[in-house]
Amino acid sequence: MLQCIRLLLLLSLGAAMFPGRAQEYTGIIPWSLRDHYTFSGSNTSFLYDVKSTEWTLDVQGIGEVVKDVQAEIVFKDGTTLRLSDLKNDTNGRGPFAGPLGAGILYTSQFKPEKGLVIKSAIARYTERPFLTLYIDVKNIGEAPVEIVAVRPALVGPGAMENLSTAAVTAVRASRRASFPVMNSDKRASLFQIEFKDVEATLAIGILQTGKMKSDIQFVPDGKAWQGNIECRFDPPLTLAPQEEIQTDPLWISFGTPEKKRIMQFFSWSLSVLPGPGQKGHCPAGWVTVGDDGGASDLTAIAGDWSKTPVDHALVPGTWEGRPGSLEGASPRFPKDMKTVAQGIVTAGMKPGITVDPLIVDNGDASWTALSTDGARWLNPTIPAAHQYGVKRMEKAVRWGFQFFVVKPSAIPDEVLSHFKITRVEADTHAFAIMAEAAGELPVLPSSNLTLGQDLAAWQEAADGTAWLREYQISAGPIRVDAGAMQPPSAELSEAIRRFAGPIEIVGSSDSKFREAFGSIFAPAAGG
Repeated sequence: MLQCIRLLLLLSLGAAMFPGRAQEYTGIIPWSLRDHYTFSGSNTSFLYDVKSTEWTLDVQGIGEVVKDVQAEIVFKDGTTLRLSDLKNDTNGRGPFAGPLGAGILYTSQFKPEKGLVIKSAIARYTERPFLTLYIDVKNIGEAPVEIVAVRPALVGPGAMENLSTAAVTAVRASRRASFPVMNSDKRASLFQIEFKDVEATLAIGILQTGKMKSDIQFVPDGKAWQGNIECRFDPPLTLAPQEEIQTDPLWISFGTPEKKRIMQFFSWSLSVLPGPGQKGHCPAGWVTVGDDGGASDLTAIAGDWSKTPVDHALVPGTWEGRPGSLEGASPRFPKDMKTVAQGIVTAGMKPGITVDPLIVDNGDASWTALSTDGARWLNPTIPAAHQYGVKRMEKAVRWGFQFFVVKPSAIPDEVLSHFKITRVEADTHAFAIMAEAAGELPVLPSSNLTLGQDLAAWQEAADGTAWLREYQISAGPIRVDAGAMQPPSAELSEAIRRFAGPIEIVGSSDSKFREAFGSIFAPAAGG
């Protein structure tokens, strides 16, 4: 189980740690009267209640800024199970060693409820400035249990306050394969609160393993904030008897006042996460066309941009005719997609193509399934299906494409439920299939965010990813609409250049814009 502790909870802490006076938990009571651990940092403290698994973050001179954070399980029928309402069974502590280092593991286990045994654990690392915190759920009953989500952190109204003098920022990204992909919504992977007057910065986050959809959803509530950190199962997870799940662990940094050091620790943690690695030379960017564009549009745009430092062109995900056929959608694309790759090369670019490795036009019924619309889908958890998918994607490699973009699969929930996997797990398998087929050629995620002239938005994206380069990690791409943008200012160009991922340029543009925007991709002087 300890090997499952894969995620970093960036907690720069001191050595102080002690149990307080024991008392039966009956609600919100002073921490001095609780059986708890206190981990002290730079002008900060993290307090953890071993009986209820609630925790609080305190800043010296300000008070409790994040208090009485709870945890709960959400079931398919809409009911919830709050951990603080359960009866504590056993608590433990002992040494452990894992991918992130060695340290002490502190556990709190509850008496069975609804056929479930629930355990919360905090790992303190001896030689790393962080903690990790996760929740483990095991079905010991006789019937399956359907779970929608586990929320390892629930911050209610008034539980995150005293932030009027703090600067609040977030890294809005979700993991696909080993790529942090910037989001267009309010969901984040890292939430930071900086108190400059007392030299303290709190960072609350979660690092995703690729098994469930995990993110932070904190929103302002007047002068306070509220929300949760949630590990969601889409479609709902059916936990069979004796089956066990473990959440993506929380990570929190409270002892390191410098935001740059926090981002450095965060980036390091991403670099040691298990999962499909990044291979080949990741393109700095590429040109493409919209979903209604065709081969002739793409080759024309590729020819225009070939006179700039941009040297890659991507076939959009709408190229395929009959789903799973691996044949072009006539008349926009020729049936043989090899000719499209050749056309892009002739235009002076390196060709790439967008794929969904999970949809097929054939395959054995023992490792595929039909959806109600008649489409056939691979069950990527079965080795025979995985290898079948690899052989199919090798065909795209033989066409001559030199990089590949995996789009989120359209596989329906009904099929995922039949395969007993989540959408995130299916996506991780899709990357693994394409990565094996591509060999050393780059395999990347599709873009999930479009930005334009908004300097602040680009600076946020750059600040949230720039440290990734130190650990040879690329973020997922950000898209720009070339037809809707003006030539960028020097300040905007610098922010775009600092973003640690590819830039996807969509649509046609005039030569003035291509010259100005293309200069962002030029190698730095002396570089």
